[in-house]
Amino acid sequence: GLKAHILRAMPLFLTLRGLLVVGLAQEREAAELYPELLPYRGQIAGGGTGSYAAGPVDTVLGDLSGLLGRPAEAAAHYRAAVELAERCGNQWWTRRAADHCRAGPIERDAFVAAINVMPLSEPGV
Repeated sequence: GLKAHILRAMPLFLTLRGLLVVGLAQEREAAELYPELLPYRGQIAGGGTGSYAAGPVDTVLGDLSGLLGRPAEAAAHYRAAVELAERCGNQWWTRRAADHCRAGPIERDAFVAAINVMPLSEPGV
């Protein structure tokens, strides 16, 4: 029924919310969202819907961790996102997470500046 559809879509909804929270640099909202999204780590956001996928949940968990000033946690999420994206064969997801991995720990203000200029999608992908 409807409840089952909502539950399958929850990782997607929370991940999209995370993209907005990070893009708007809303730290308080990030602190509230992180534990809600955490149970979906290791998954593709939207993978259960069969219609839309937004990439590894761990990429957004990493973004939230970075916004919250937890660089070690962010790096672990990005590494997990790279591994999952590689298994899926999606080069854009892999590049996005790998770019964050290579950047290493950065100051909160630099992180906010970086995420505010990242495209949400890439033409032709």
